Amino acid sequence: DLGLFNYWADTLREFGPWGFYANASYADYTPGYLYALWPIGYLRDFASGMGVAQDVVDSLIKLPAVLADFGIAAVVGYALRARPGWAIAGALAVLLSPAVWYVSAWWAQFESLYVLPMLAGWALVTRGRPGWAAVAIAIGLMTKPQALPLAIPFVAYYLRRFGLGESVR
Repeated sequence: DLGLFNYWADTLREFGPWGFYANASYADYTPGYLYALWPIGYLRDFASGMGVAQDVVDSLIKLPAVLADFGIAAVVGYALRARPGWAIAGALAVLLSPAVWYVSAWWAQFESLYVLPMLAGWALVTRGRPGWAAVAIAIGLMTKPQALPLAIPFVAYYLRRFGLGESVR
């Protein structure tokens, strides 16, 4: 996957997101992840121009997912902020979980890029911000198709809490 993701980042740098699908020889992902890769293409180009070792340049592809892991830890800490000890423990549990750093930092997979907006959606909707939660959920759904099952509890919550009319709005 690393080679493919780096190719996508470089193609995005060259053609932008508006020309990506027309110019990439292979692309089967939704646009959410591509927007995260777009600045990485520029960062890769800059690092290469500065003479940074190629293995370091190639590892920059892991940056969006690793940053999203920190975002997930921040949302968990924020959600538990009423009890500071639990907030710190929750954030550390996320950051120190081997599953988290294996997936993002080692394997360069980007599950955290859809988990972060879905978790933010939960934090927003449970705090009375259903419109912003819907935006976060939509971003999560545009990032990877695997986010779709996470939408089911949100749909149920919105329908129960706000009714059909408000949920559609």
